[in-house]
Amino acid sequence: MSWRRSPLAERHRALGSSLEDWNGMETAWTYSTSTLPDEHEAIRTKAALMDVSGLRKYHLVGPHSHQVLQWATSRDVRKIYPGKSVYASMLTDDGKFADDCILYRTGPNSWMVVLGSGAGHEQLVVACVGKNVSLLFDDDLQDLSLQGPIAVDYLAQHVPGIRELPYFHHMQTTLFGKHVMISRTGYTGERGYEIFCKAEDALEIWDTILAEGKAMGIVPASFTCLDWLRVESYLLFYPYDNSQMYPFEN
Repeated sequence: MSWRRSPLAERHRALGSSLEDWNGMETAWTYSTSTLPDEHEAIRTKAALMDVSGLRKYHLVGPHSHQVLQWATSRDVRKIYPGKSVYASMLTDDGKFADDCILYRTGPNSWMVVLGSGAGHEQLVVACVGKNVSLLFDDDLQDLSLQGPIAVDYLAQHVPGIRELPYFHHMQTTLFGKHVMISRTGYTGERGYEIFCKAEDALEIWDTILAEGKAMGIVPASFTCLDWLRVESYLLFYPYDNSQMYPFEN
């Protein structure tokens, strides 16, 4: 049973999804209205829109926020400047994977941490003890991922400067009059963008991209399609690829 409600649930059901649980959120693993090869082909040759809001998003703010992440992740976060993001691992005290994440530096003393599906929250809570920081779980923030070679062509019609946004960088902007953060990141191996928006804006953004982008070949894609794409691109999926779930002997 999912305890995290998706504002796009009815859109996913209309596309034929039964909405299975992932990470505590209703997630469209497949759509009956399309086939996985069609979705896969769209992302490799044009673009598709996916709802990956099941990822857990946290805001970490305060004077010691960089010290928390310096301890909790594998990165030297002092090298990360506002507007930059990095992929990072989170390890236990004995050097085993606890989770993975993307760190987004949103200001001098503010970060957004998007976790995979492991014990990253617990790692952050421990790291925050005794520090001048606040850690906030943001389940209102939705993550709509537009992936594929023409994603930038579509967004360039609405977002000035999007073509110049470097890989693993993000920008605060507006889309269809809604305040969003757009990050040049993804999980497909293609050029793509993640659109972080408020739950109340997710429906309009989802509907508008699919309606306007239809003529360009943009379609909705499911979570299983995303899994195909990340395997092709050798991108890890916690806990299946980088944990103790399937240990090697000795």
